[in-house]
Amino acid sequence: MMRWCTMCAWLVACAPQEEQPHEPQLVPWDPNDSAEVEPPEEQDWAPDGVAHSVPIYGGTLATSLEWIVMADPGNDAVWVMDPILRAHEVPQPRGSEPFRATVVDGRVVVTRRGDGRVVEIDAEAHQLRTETEVCAEPRGVAWHPELGVFYVACASGELVTLDEQLEVTDSWPLARDLRDVVVDADGTVWVSRFRSAQVLQVTPDTQEVVQRLSPDLLDRIPRAAWRMQAHPERGVLILHQGAADRVLGPELGPDGEPLVLGETYYGDPISCSPSILVTSHLSWMSADGEVRTGPHIDGLTLPVDFDVRRGGDVLLTGPHFEYDFWFERVYALQGTLGALLSTDECVVLSSMGLLRGDGLSTSVAYWGEVALVGTRSPVGVWDGSLRSGEEVVPFREARPDQEALRHFHLQTEAQISCASCHMEGQEDGHTWLFTEFGPRRTQSLGGGLLDRAPFHWDGAFPDLDGLMADVFETRMGAIRLTDEQEVQLGEWLHDLDTPEVTPQGDHDAVERGRALFGSPEVGCIDCHQGSQLTDSLLHVVVPGADPTKTPSLLGVGARNPYMHTGCAPTLMHRFTDEDCGGGDLHGTTSHLGEDELRALVSYLQSL
Repeated sequence: MMRWCTMCAWLVACAPQEEQPHEPQLVPWDPNDSAEVEPPEEQDWAPDGVAHSVPIYGGTLATSLEWIVMADPGNDAVWVMDPILRAHEVPQPRGSEPFRATVVDGRVVVTRRGDGRVVEIDAEAHQLRTETEVCAEPRGVAWHPELGVFYVACASGELVTLDEQLEVTDSWPLARDLRDVVVDADGTVWVSRFRSAQVLQVTPDTQEVVQRLSPDLLDRIPRAAWRMQAHPERGVLILHQGAADRVLGPELGPDGEPLVLGETYYGDPISCSPSILVTSHLSWMSADGEVRTGPHIDGLTLPVDFDVRRGGDVLLTGPHFEYDFWFERVYALQGTLGALLSTDECVVLSSMGLLRGDGLSTSVAYWGEVALVGTRSPVGVWDGSLRSGEEVVPFREARPDQEALRHFHLQTEAQISCASCHMEGQEDGHTWLFTEFGPRRTQSLGGGLLDRAPFHWDGAFPDLDGLMADVFETRMGAIRLTDEQEVQLGEWLHDLDTPEVTPQGDHDAVERGRALFGSPEVGCIDCHQGSQLTDSLLHVVVPGADPTKTPSLLGVGARNPYMHTGCAPTLMHRFTDEDCGGGDLHGTTSHLGEDELRALVSYLQSL
């Protein structure tokens, strides 16, 4: 009964609204209608039909008065829609993963996460013009009109400036995990950090950090700043998650059964329930240090993108729906800025209605009065004023491996998805408190997951099937996958990359650390061995604690805090705190001096 009540609430929210005037619908590129553009070459699929796994990144749409641009990281392409709304594909190198885009005077500038480059595309000719190698993983990009420079935020921690010709002019190390860079209405420069949802205000010229601001959540921990945009008047807005700061597990009655009907281990399916594990919020931050965080946005399980226009209209979207007949439909939520920054405990927004086009919604943008929704699987940009039943056609049909993409981002009965904690196929940097075994830090999925069985910190699951049965079905309340679907999901997960990292020490320090890591006196390599840098065995590494499985060290420099309890905020803390992996239970490191430990940390940060 509870499930059907929830469904009824969604039916009311998603009922088509009164028809509004709109621009002509977007149409796919017809190669016979544009002689100057060659049709894209066939993708070079891997032999098993599964291409490079790219999770939902969100926020790949950019608009100007004349142009609409959508980056397509899943297919390594950029789509440029011209003034009469024809869509043209500008193919990018395989594995380049184009991400954020901005349009400045007809110039389209796009970051490519996969190959570390920033590129310029001529919107008129829809051709690649310039590309510049910038950093390990460029994410956000913004233009500063007064200074005449582009800012690029890098996951590896640098904020880079480029001149009008896209030549690198300077680079400043700020902090790891940078996400978006925004120049607000006052010319102030803001940079967000993805996992922590922290926002840095920096000086435009010297890039000194003026202040560090975080969302204000009473009973939750700020996490996952999926998107940051300039406020129409001042400051910035960030769309982010909030992780429940409570013991995980349903409240049980005397008979041992959950007190709330339908409640799963990770929460219940009731709208606006306080037991929902991961919630979505919008926060506003200003240069004078003011922070205002809005309530839980009901129905937005994975808040991957938003857009706001002057007057306070807001579009929000995520790639999920719980029920089959909505599962692959394009949709977006809409509301007002006042409601999204109110003091209510929860806000329920209206839907734009269902479109006939299929797809996982990943991006939204206003283009004048038109609300645009960008999708993957299949790829398309949809006019949000169209209603169900009107014919729309995608730019490119879904790839063979995209069913796994859908399952990974599926909203389950507990109103959570795999990507809620494993954003972009990695991890949220959060330590959860479980009723059975205490604090456990979210583990990363990247870097050949299937080679790291058994799974979980206690190695309880010898294979993916056992893990899916316990977590996906029991704890998250999802419907069991077929054997074929589970195999496909496993292959997709196995192909996820680890985060790009930039060594923090000099080359000599890294090499000294490498020698220490491999030395028998220190013994790191005894457990962290092989291509995955793990023996996949259980070891006691903290005095009095239960044994835990050796984690892979691939990409370890990008995923603090450390240890299974998250007790070490930095790698250095892991070596210096005997209650958190220091001493000689976790390798023999008590005899190492400070310089040696710094060298060892530099090596670990380079992996």
